[in-house]
Amino acid sequence: MIKNQNFQTATKTTVSTPSAGPETLISTLSAWDWVTIDGLQLPAVSRNQERYVAVHMVQLKLLSKFPSDIPSEITRKFTMASFKMSVAEAWTFNSINAVIRKFDLGCQLFTADDELVKLNDVQMFYWNVKLLNLNRVNREYEKAILEAENNIQLLATAMQLKEQVERDIQTVRAELGRLGANLDLAKI
Repeated sequence: MIKNQNFQTATKTTVSTPSAGPETLISTLSAWDWVTIDGLQLPAVSRNQERYVAVHMVQLKLLSKFPSDIPSEITRKFTMASFKMSVAEAWTFNSINAVIRKFDLGCQLFTADDELVKLNDVQMFYWNVKLLNLNRVNREYEKAILEAENNIQLLATAMQLKEQVERDIQTVRAELGRLGANLDLAKI
């Protein structure tokens, strides 16, 4: 179990193989692409035809917006296995972060001590946590609507916000369906 900024997520760390030389560095520096999660672009490196993203970037850009009290049903079902970065992968992320993103993915230098997670694991975890939190917000809006029945402006605002959250919930459910997720946990 790794305890990060706001979350406790179960992870399994695997040590990566060391870089074989300049050829490996050059091929790794060119073996990355952009992935988009909820409108946010993150760089991903490729390993064995799978895409991986940096744990630090996932925490900073995706997960930090959510409260830390994620039910254990979600953290157990959507474990993100982490893997050590190779030196070449670390420098790939350093180059992208410094040159292309101007350090908006964090003011840090990535090293072989940093970790990667599979893109699919991140997507499943992120979208389920987002759905959980949207459902929480929706319940709060329902309470506000009941309490605001005598205040027409507040009632109208709460109803509009609730409608927006319900549209967002449908969007998240569609994304989870696209990823092939079991939506049973979405009712939490």
